[in-house]
Amino acid sequence: MPGRKSQYSAELNAQIKTNLLMTLEDATEADLPTTDWLQRNNIILSGITPQKMARSLNELWEMGLVVKGKNKNGRMVYRLKASMESEGYTFE
Repeated sequence: MPGRKSQYSAELNAQIKTNLLMTLEDATEADLPTTDWLQRNNIILSGITPQKMARSLNELWEMGLVVKGKNKNGRMVYRLKASMESEGYTFE
């Protein structure tokens, strides 16, 4: 059985991550950016599946650029680590 070829090229993956970072940079503390929020606030991300966005956000989390947590409804919320540090949060 042959392997599956991804519909996302390396260039498109880089564009997705760049747009995620730019959109998260514009987010305020009150925004609580979920994948739905990110898609509503960036036209390029609106055509990307939620699964691909979650995977890309997880890769950014593994690089240490993004912090993730859960909101009151149990949905994942993403923030830039640098913006949280500038707001006074500390990380171990």
